[in-house]
Amino acid sequence: MMNKILTPLTPLVLLSVLLTALSFSLSVQAAEVSLANPNTNGDGSIDFFIPIKTSTSGTYGDSSTRCTDGVGTCSDSVTINKNNRNSAGWLNLELMFNVPKNAKVSNLEVSFFDLDLNDYKIGNSWFWETAEFYYGGFSSTNSLVKLNRIMDGSSSRYNNTNNKSYIYNVDIGSLGITGGSFSIGLQLTANLVKGWGGHHSSTTFKNTSESLSAKVSYKDAKVNQVPEPSTLILFALALVGFATGRLKIK
Repeated sequence: MMNKILTPLTPLVLLSVLLTALSFSLSVQAAEVSLANPNTNGDGSIDFFIPIKTSTSGTYGDSSTRCTDGVGTCSDSVTINKNNRNSAGWLNLELMFNVPKNAKVSNLEVSFFDLDLNDYKIGNSWFWETAEFYYGGFSSTNSLVKLNRIMDGSSSRYNNTNNKSYIYNVDIGSLGITGGSFSIGLQLTANLVKGWGGHHSSTTFKNTSESLSAKVSYKDAKVNQVPEPSTLILFALALVGFATGRLKIK
C-alpha cells in the first residue's frame, strides 16, 4: 500500500481559479452617426447647407418651402446693403447614435469639412460660422461646448473661401450615457456683416454645401460564462476540501 500526499493549493491559486471563472472582455469600439432626417451618404458623411437668414433656418430635414428634402438640404441667398447690413441663419442637427446597452460612452469625434470658423472677407463684408454641441435639447443649460468665430488676423481672412477641415473631440463620458440609442445636438450658424467700406454698394451671397462625419467611442464590457453565486461558493468549498485532503492509492 502506498500513500501519496498532495501539496495543498495555495490561496493565490484558488483566487486565480475563481477569477478565471469571472472573465470580462473590455474593448473600445465606435458607433457611426445617423440622422433623424433625412439620411446620410454611403460613406457615413452628412451633406448640408447652413442657412444664411432667419427665414430659411430650422432643424435639418424639417418641411421647407425652398428645399424638396427639407431645411438645410439646399442653398439660399441674401442681399447685403446699406439698409440690411447683416444677416444670420442657423441649422440644428440631431446626431443619432446606437451602442450596446451595456456600453459606456466616452468620446464624440466630429470631422467638419468647410466649416468657416475663421472669419474671412468677401468684398467689403465679413463671413464666419460657429458650431455648438448640446445634450438633452437645444437650450443654453444643455450646451456642452461651442466653437466660436476665430479672428486670427491672418491673410486667409481676405480670401473668398476657407474650405478648412476640423476634427473636434467632445468628452461626453461625464454625461453618464450607458448604452442604447441617444442623440447629440449640433447647432451650426452662418453670419454675414457688411463693412463700412463701399457702404452704398449691394452684394448678394449664396451659401454652399458643407459636410461632416461623426462617431462616438464606447467601452463594451461583456461577462463571459459567469456562474451563479451559489455555484461559485460550492466550487470554492470543493477546491478547499480537495487541497487539504490526501489521496490514497492502494
